Amino acid sequence: PALVINARYDPVHPLAQGQKLASGIPDAELLVYDTANHIPIPGHRLWDRYVEDILSFLNDA
Repeated sequence: PALVINARYDPVHPLAQGQKLASGIPDAELLVYDTANHIPIPGHRLWDRYVEDILSFLNDA
């Protein structure tokens, strides 16, 4: 299994790149966050969701 995480408004790694990557990996899951930060950090409004999503993916893998 593979988890691809992308920010919808990331100027460095556009969403199209994440979509292309995920579509090229069988059974990949793509998560898109409504932010420009390609990696949420502690204190960011999406941090808790980011951690929960990763833990959920790992538990299901």
